[in-house]
Amino acid sequence: MPKVKCEERGYGMGVSERVKSLYTDMYADGVERAWRDLGARDKAANVARLYRESGLPAKPSVVEIGCGEGAIAQAMHDMDFYAEYRGYDISQSGIDEARLRKVPGTSFKVVEGDSIPEVDGGADLVILSHVVEHLEHPRQLLCEAHRIGAFALIEVPLELHWRTPHDYVWDDLGHINKYTSTSIRHLVQTCNFKVLRQITTNPSQDPDLFHRGSRKKRIQWRIKDVFLRCAPRIARSLFTYHETILATTADRDNAPKRG
Repeated sequence: MPKVKCEERGYGMGVSERVKSLYTDMYADGVERAWRDLGARDKAANVARLYRESGLPAKPSVVEIGCGEGAIAQAMHDMDFYAEYRGYDISQSGIDEARLRKVPGTSFKVVEGDSIPEVDGGADLVILSHVVEHLEHPRQLLCEAHRIGAFALIEVPLELHWRTPHDYVWDDLGHINKYTSTSIRHLVQTCNFKVLRQITTNPSQDPDLFHRGSRKKRIQWRIKDVFLRCAPRIARSLFTYHETILATTADRDNAPKRG
């Protein structure tokens, strides 16, 4: 499959001021850093699981698009996963915090959002973890991921289910796109990726209980977990889970698998 250049697909749109303003100071003063670190462990574990289960070479060079304040990079270092790690984000406060972590083998840079300063084929693996749901032009950065890396790991929350409101309501989470397990798969495939592995996971209890742990919330988490194990299709129509896809830009013999 030939590499697809963003300009050939008519991309090049920037990020609106409204979206930029949401993220510019999001990570200032390390607010919510402990909570994000907890969530990053689940996200990093999903990256490592799909990558290693696919039998890919150890210690890849990694580019993370939408790295925030480096929580996933830190978790991936703790797992001894990568050879080198380059993170990009539109948030200056996020990049400042990521650099303060001083994670070995990493570098972090602010980008404007319309392109990533990486050469074609410059990385083994490109990560977009909980990024695509925030993007005004999601195919733009998926196209960039296709250009940069041999493999891409995309993870989003599954928020398009029976409890999704009929009309969109803007909030500070900035989740302007809602996905099902099928719609995110189709989005990835329409960007000329071949899906190798796809899984649905229920994030661990720790991030969910960080702000307000209670017996009720523990029971709710357990119900979600049991439903996903016993009736995954019904579960995805009822609750929000995480969907993780490993895709490749190259023709491979691996048949797409559904986890």
